[in-house]
Amino acid sequence: MLNLGVSWSPDSLDPDRRIREYVRNYSVATKRVLRAILKAADLCANDPAGAAQRLVAGGFTPRYEAPRYDDALETLSGIPYDKWREYDAEDSVRFTHCACARPV
Repeated sequence: MLNLGVSWSPDSLDPDRRIREYVRNYSVATKRVLRAILKAADLCANDPAGAAQRLVAGGFTPRYEAPRYDDALETLSGIPYDKWREYDAEDSVRFTHCACARPV
């Protein structure tokens, strides 16, 4: 539904700007969410069998099928959850700077 009574500008639709504003306004919540995501990635990388059991027990498998532990374990084992540790922040900043400096 479109609300024509609210003023907006093209800048308000910029996702990067909105993310920066959210992080600035809710820095504590952002840190907590990021820690939870990284902790979950570590759990899946270090103990895929335990993570698969939690997925099945928590009902996070599709409802139209019987929850299958083997399928969850196969999926979790096939995804490289530990690759984020190889992330280089300097390369990311350089890439972002080059991408932003490019004319659109």
